[in-house]
Amino acid sequence: MSAKQSKGAAVPAQRTNIVVRRLPPALPAAAFWKSVQPWLTRENDPTTDEAAPERVLASHFRPGKIRRTGKDKDDVHARAYIQFRSIDALVAFHKGYDGWSFRDKQGTVSQVVVEFAPYQRAATEAPKKDSRQGTIDSDPDFLAFEAALTAPEPEKTDEVPPTDTKPNKSTPLLDHLHREARRVVLVVLVGQEGPVQERIESYR
Repeated sequence: MSAKQSKGAAVPAQRTNIVVRRLPPALPAAAFWKSVQPWLTRENDPTTDEAAPERVLASHFRPGKIRRTGKDKDDVHARAYIQFRSIDALVAFHKGYDGWSFRDKQGTVSQVVVEFAPYQRAATEAPKKDSRQGTIDSDPDFLAFEAALTAPEPEKTDEVPPTDTKPNKSTPLLDHLHREARRVVLVVLVGQEGPVQERIESYR
């Protein structure tokens, strides 16, 4: 690589996130954090000892899982994620803890592996707790809904609701049909024998 290319190349960000793998499946979190005390101080540790190891930015323990007997699947190892503040602290932890061994009651030995975490993003703050969480029992809308569910149903009656007995209103089309019908009847009556007026009155 030329001097020009090396000068213009971007400097990769330092990797400070590590993962501790192959921890015993039944290892408690407290036992793990106690085993790493010589190399780091957790972010929420209240100690103020100046001689304590460097405080990390973030840490998280994922417990393992022991499968039931007779299952084809293997046990799930516990693991831990740690974000250091400096490369020096990370290197010191790797040298001292990589290959650390745990022995359980059955005599099974687990040798841990310390490596870079796949994701190197900085730890984010935990989401803020919703102030409304746990207050549903005092929420007015919920109380009204609950009261509506428990309210007694109204008594049913056999009364028939009144119906509209008013005659249907006439329309221009109906009026026209009525006039045409009367005209046809008059024409027929005029063509018959006898006085027209009598025949009309008898029709009405």
